[in-house]
Amino acid sequence: MKKILFSLSIICLFAPSKNLKAQVEDSYFNVYYSMGQGLGETKDFISKYSFRGIGIGYQSELSEHVIAGVGVDWNVFYQKFPYATYISDNNSVSGKQYRYLNLFPMTAKLQYFKDTNKGVRIMAGTGIGTTYLMQDVDMGSYRISTNTWQFLLAPELGLTYDLDAGKSLLLSVKYNANFKNTELSNRSYLSFNIGFSFNQ
Repeated sequence: MKKILFSLSIICLFAPSKNLKAQVEDSYFNVYYSMGQGLGETKDFISKYSFRGIGIGYQSELSEHVIAGVGVDWNVFYQKFPYATYISDNNSVSGKQYRYLNLFPMTAKLQYFKDTNKGVRIMAGTGIGTTYLMQDVDMGSYRISTNTWQFLLAPELGLTYDLDAGKSLLLSVKYNANFKNTELSNRSYLSFNIGFSFNQ
């Protein structure tokens, strides 16, 4: 987590700023630190809150109140379970268990936004795309791995606050609704994001 925060700070310090605020700021590059909480079957698999994540995105204004873009995130969930007997596919194995879940959601998104005279932009919309999942369960010398893709819908609420003419603070919460497939049940979760938006 410290490495992620350090990287975001470096990007913020050295990102170019505009001396004059343009009348129309039509495109943005976003970078943010991402935290996550599993929901439903994801929480059943790993209930622990995740502090490991990062994301980037690019957006462009289509009209006075509509913005479109793309984004890629990486969220990591991990939990250690105590020594116990675990049953899987009618087999019983005893030992400590370590569960890992790496998620890489990739979306195209469309959002409605409204600017205020206090430098705040409020955004609401949804993304559609896919998530690549890497799920691992370690127990002793054994590892069970499942790598797969799931269809993704990602409603999102967010806001930006102008720090200067070229940079804004970015806050958002996103519901990553991943749909189950033949290999894995749905792996849905909430992500809480904080970072920066740079005017291009």
